[in-house]
Amino acid sequence: MRYYFIVSVLCTIMVAGLACGQTQSTAIPTPETPATSTTALSPTARIVHTPTPTPEPPSTIPAAVQLSPATPTLVPAQVSTATPLPSPTPTPSPAPTSTPPPTATPLPTQPLTSTPVPTPTSTPIVPLISTSQNRGASGDFITIIGSGFPPGSTIESLSVGGVPASVNSNQRGTAPGTASDGVVVAVFTVPQSAPLGFQRLELVVGGVIADEIFEVTKPAPVPTPAPTPIATPITPPTAIYGPVNGSIQHDPEKKTVKTFVSPFIPSPDLIIEATFFNPHSPARAGWSYGFIFRIQDSGDFHQVTLHAGGFWNHVVRSAAGGEVDESTFQLRTQFNNTVDGSNHLRLVVVGDFAWRYINDGLAGKLDLVGHDAPSVVVVVTGVIEKEELDGSATRYEDFTIWEWDPVLAPLPE
Repeated sequence: MRYYFIVSVLCTIMVAGLACGQTQSTAIPTPETPATSTTALSPTARIVHTPTPTPEPPSTIPAAVQLSPATPTLVPAQVSTATPLPSPTPTPSPAPTSTPPPTATPLPTQPLTSTPVPTPTSTPIVPLISTSQNRGASGDFITIIGSGFPPGSTIESLSVGGVPASVNSNQRGTAPGTASDGVVVAVFTVPQSAPLGFQRLELVVGGVIADEIFEVTKPAPVPTPAPTPIATPITPPTAIYGPVNGSIQHDPEKKTVKTFVSPFIPSPDLIIEATFFNPHSPARAGWSYGFIFRIQDSGDFHQVTLHAGGFWNHVVRSAAGGEVDESTFQLRTQFNNTVDGSNHLRLVVVGDFAWRYINDGLAGKLDLVGHDAPSVVVVVTGVIEKEELDGSATRYEDFTIWEWDPVLAPLPE
């Protein structure tokens, strides 16, 4: 019982305390927000809460509650009913205001005028020229190439140091000096009268002038060609005598040498030649033919003969002493002793010697010392007994006598 009593007292005290607190607390009215307001709170605004002061609890127990120590009777205290707080009215969210669509600005009705775009101005082409070589002498051919000239125009002038130069061709298959595509190619000749040194080379094509520096040099010295020796025409020496053709008849009964004598020959140095035909076969009898020359008044002479046996015979006679010097030389060259065969004999008589030839082959050298006077020349045959036959004859052709000439008969070394 005591326990329940204590609990009841405590509950009464707690209810009384709550009632006093509610009676003394002042309710803070909540301001109503007008419904028509569309003002939105600033995102940076702060809401300020005013704290409600908490009332001090009473220091004494109210008189309404009296505890009797003797009789612990529970007396209910007067409890004031608390006024309920009004429910807060929710603030309606402002309706979003839609942005009106932009109003299109009407375009002007008059046509737009386009502004012309200026044409870019190109840098004018400067005509240029170049040459195959930057120097040359008068008379040299120089190739010149130019560009930047009016198409279709032709070369009007070309000069070196103010002296006009001749244009030869353009090497492009068009008319000389034509710039079909603004390019001109031509060949010019350095003028003969162009001044020496660095000169202005000027080319004018279609009224457009281009120039460059060109050096005019001295012409290279032309070597003087060695004079061509003019060969003095060799006039064949004129024969002193001949040619003469003849025949010498054989006469075995006469014991003399059969001959044919030429006129007097004034020169001791001679060329004596003739072609002799064999009179008969060597099987029947021998034969001989040749020349006698340098005959002296005293009867001295030289006799050279060819014999059918294949040898030469040289006889030197001294009439004053009655002496005869005879030399025999065997042939070492080609020799013909057949019937009707022939041999060409030639003597080259110069000074103290004579060279004998047979059929153009050298057959030996003879010593002529002691007999050097000019004389007649004699053709001889049958100089040895029994070399003649009845009815035979020694025929000769082209018997000719020349004054010796080294061109006609050079001496063997």
